[in-house]
Amino acid sequence: MWDLIWLIIGLFAGFFIGRKRANKATLSAAAFQINELNRLVSYHRSGQLKILQRELANILIHRDPLRFVKTYKKAHEESETLKIAERNVLEAKFLLLTKKYPQYDDFDLIGTRDYVLYSDAFDSNSHEEIEQRYHDILIFQALQTKLEDNWPAFVTTTDKELEHLQEYPMREERRHQNRIAHN
Repeated sequence: MWDLIWLIIGLFAGFFIGRKRANKATLSAAAFQINELNRLVSYHRSGQLKILQRELANILIHRDPLRFVKTYKKAHEESETLKIAERNVLEAKFLLLTKKYPQYDDFDLIGTRDYVLYSDAFDSNSHEEIEQRYHDILIFQALQTKLEDNWPAFVTTTDKELEHLQEYPMREERRHQNRIAHN
């Protein structure tokens, strides 16, 4: 009789231990899936911001190439300081930007239809507004890279890009001057 009781107790104990291990495995798999989902969302958001960043840069460099170099240089210097900043400084800057842009779509300055020309869409925004949005996107990306484990680990600005940029506007400035001379 006692053998049967111990057998039943053993079976129940084995069942519950096995179930607990199965639950841990299920939780572990769910945690992995949630982490993977967060990584994919971060990658998508980062890509969206990178596209907006590029669109704004194209408008800015077209309007005033030399001024764009200064804008990029300022953002680059700030990005470099963020690399060594304390976490509380990073979080404070991040909080300011997320208050300014509560949704990722808020970074989109023009939110235009696909068939509206950029020149028409950007005419309602000052150069300063476009520059500020460009700068904010760069800094937001730099902050996310430091604060968010799932954010793609790419560098927002680099010395190499800055070097290339300082050469590029000279060519664009010559093109700009030629356009003015021909009009």
